[in-house]
Amino acid sequence: MTNLMLRRVQIVKKNSGQKIAEYPMLLDRRSFDHYFLDKAWLFAIKEGSVIEANRSDYAIGFVEET
Repeated sequence: MTNLMLRRVQIVKKNSGQKIAEYPMLLDRRSFDHYFLDKAWLFAIKEGSVIEANRSDYAIGFVEET
């Protein structure tokens, strides 16, 4: 049995609710969630979607599957 699962991490601008980015992540069930949230934030910085110093302006979290 594999310990990997695919989840989506979304970055949303807090004051407007605008979705800035969404990244699929292959999670290892033994890893900590914050590692993947930080990884998504770094992707967004690299793409120029966010300003690194303004992390508190964004909500970063896993998208709930419906």
